Amino acid sequence: MPVQTPAAATAPAVAAERLATKDVLTIAGMFLAVFCIGADSFIISPILRPISEALGSSLAAAGLGVTTYAICYAVGAPLLGPLADRCSRKRMLLTGMTVFVAATVFSAFVSDLVTFCVARGLAGVGAAMVTPNVMALIATTYKPPLLPKVIGIVMSALSLAIVIGVPIGSYLAQAAGWRSSFSFVAVLGLVAALILTSVLPNTPVAPGPKKSYAAAYGAVLRSRTAVFALITTLAWMTGFYGVYTYLGTYLGDSLAVSTATVGSLLLAYGAGNFIASFLAGWTVAKLGARKTVLVNGVLSAAIVLALTTAEPAEWAVLVLLVLWAFTQGFAVTAMTTVSAGAVPGSRATVMSLNSSCIYLGLTLGSAIFGALFSHASFGALGIAAVVATAIAVVANAAATRA
Repeated sequence: MPVQTPAAATAPAVAAERLATKDVLTIAGMFLAVFCIGADSFIISPILRPISEALGSSLAAAGLGVTTYAICYAVGAPLLGPLADRCSRKRMLLTGMTVFVAATVFSAFVSDLVTFCVARGLAGVGAAMVTPNVMALIATTYKPPLLPKVIGIVMSALSLAIVIGVPIGSYLAQAAGWRSSFSFVAVLGLVAALILTSVLPNTPVAPGPKKSYAAAYGAVLRSRTAVFALITTLAWMTGFYGVYTYLGTYLGDSLAVSTATVGSLLLAYGAGNFIASFLAGWTVAKLGARKTVLVNGVLSAAIVLALTTAEPAEWAVLVLLVLWAFTQGFAVTAMTTVSAGAVPGSRATVMSLNSSCIYLGLTLGSAIFGALFSHASFGALGIAAVVATAIAVVANAAATRA
């Protein structure tokens, strides 16, 4: 008979298909929190020029704000993960939201580049406390078949941020200046924090000695499921970001279309990914994580090869991008579900490392595939992405077997 921890006894996992009103509010609050994290990352793209002009810096220097945010998130997540497993997840999540909202407000009122980068770095630290804890909280609270469905719904917030984050930033900057963009995100973040404050249970910390950082990471590294799940994320994201980073440039050159048209094509991808992520949990619940990643990995590889080697027409690119978005949404939700359940006693640590693997995949993909793009054809990126996707599928199979 399984042993129920005190935390689980206080906040039992939800296994029923029907959600109570409080659960709906909890999911809505987490969705809004993740949306704010994503919007804060993407909203800066269309307002980079007015930011550089206001701060008296070059575009490249203003772009350091994005770099600082990403570095602080990537480094902060694994450092804060074990801490979250030793404290109340509600407290850690709300602390992260407080830091994130305060730093975002700070970003709206800075007057020099150094202060702006500091503000963005603090926002990255806050984000590193929020997203992994949201996923850990979902894994603690919900059981299959609800678990992958809730993960898919909440993760779809990032896709929605891609779809509307750039337009919102542009419209707000046009209407009220670039600082209003950050103020908008801060207000949404405050609303999310208030919702979560009112609905999240006060789960107590499990009794006994606190896990040290070494013990927390040791538990993860001893788990075959966790290790292979992290390899899955790293390989998949390296292949995906390696192609996606340079896809806009390639499409603009090969199709001979305007930047606006390329942007519209990529927005179609974001919209498709949002829909797929939102619905992915139902697919994962029926097929299982292994079959979901396998099927969508094969489809993704075929689509990437078609995009990078076949030189399709504009209408075909649109269709392929939407199909690619669906494979990404289904597969990533399945992979995240496996990671979230890998080490129940160190969920925040695992999900923090999972977040770092996403950013590391972005770094490796942009660097390695950038070199391929410079010294070989764009088709070489497609072949490299297929190899990375194959590694991810094999690693995921190993994780689910374990």
